[in-house]
Amino acid sequence: MKIKKLKYGFLDIKHNLRNYIIFLIQMIFVILIVNFSIKQILNIKEGLNRISNLRNSESYIVVDITPDDKVDKILNSDRENSIRKLKGLWNKIKSLQCKNQYTIYSYPIGIDKHGTSLEQKIATIHFFDIYQIKVNEGRDFSVLDYESITDIVTIIIGFNLSRYYKLNQIYSLKNGITGKDINCKVIGILPKNTNYPILSDLSNVKKLDDSYIMPMSDHMVENDFQIPDFDMALSGTVITTENKSDLDDIVAEANRINLFLIRFENVKDTISKYIDYITPGLKYQLITAAIILVFACVSMISHLSAMIVRQRKDYTAHVLCGARFSDIVLRLCVQVAFLLALAIIPCVLFMGFSKSLFLTFIIEIVTMATVIFFPIVKLHSQSVTQIRRSE
Repeated sequence: MKIKKLKYGFLDIKHNLRNYIIFLIQMIFVILIVNFSIKQILNIKEGLNRISNLRNSESYIVVDITPDDKVDKILNSDRENSIRKLKGLWNKIKSLQCKNQYTIYSYPIGIDKHGTSLEQKIATIHFFDIYQIKVNEGRDFSVLDYESITDIVTIIIGFNLSRYYKLNQIYSLKNGITGKDINCKVIGILPKNTNYPILSDLSNVKKLDDSYIMPMSDHMVENDFQIPDFDMALSGTVITTENKSDLDDIVAEANRINLFLIRFENVKDTISKYIDYITPGLKYQLITAAIILVFACVSMISHLSAMIVRQRKDYTAHVLCGARFSDIVLRLCVQVAFLLALAIIPCVLFMGFSKSLFLTFIIEIVTMATVIFFPIVKLHSQSVTQIRRSE
């Protein structure tokens, strides 16, 4: 019996296919835009929460302002002399020993023998503390890992790599710094979807599922670092200090050695500029979605109301055959619910399941309630007798 009731709703869709297709297309656009906007907002909110310790202190991002032509000259200059000078600059930065100071940068390694696109990350120990990144299996890096000078490098791997690289086993992996293979021991595995926010783009995150992370030890800096490594390490460094003269001294030292030119930007200013940049776009997306949604709802309400008028005879026969008012309402609900269910499928396929999808689904339910409310009121206001008189 219930299946027969649903059948009436699908028959209404079949007989009015053009209007329903238009509504479906409109809702697909609305859901995609709304879900994308909500996802950005949630990512920004989560990112702001995760860097609260940086926002609540005087933290600064190192910004590389070296012109491209100067970079070319640096790379083609006296390599040994340049590396010696850059080591001195790096040691000056490290000597600050700030609690929230960290560095992270990466090398794309390419496709490994298992078909996985690998990325090597090099990070200091405070990076894990600031973003509260902990392993799910094994152990986290300790101070000893950063002081080790053995030929076997300890690494922490992303979740996806755990299918091929096992805990406490030693593997030969490429070191992006030297381009050579090195022996790496897996000491920890990160939980699935582990990531950290990009300070200059809080709506996006860097995922670590396909990465292996090495500790940025003094031994590595002293023996392996080349000019590009210092450049990337500088750009991936955040320093926290209450004494701005420390930053001035570092900038002065960078100017003195006349290699990479740097400046410091307060994390608060970086976030403020990003929020100012992203807000108009988010507003535009949401306003566009709202306009399309209003047109879609008005169009669908008008269609359903007109359909009620056109199909009075059909509804009358349905009621006289024993149908209740709730059965007619179900008939309308089936039509709208089916189309909204279809509309959310592209969103699931392109953006996956997430908290933003759940919030988008709530908006869908509100939309469904809005679309069927007025036609139901119109239907309720017409008794069977009134319908029959109008025929």
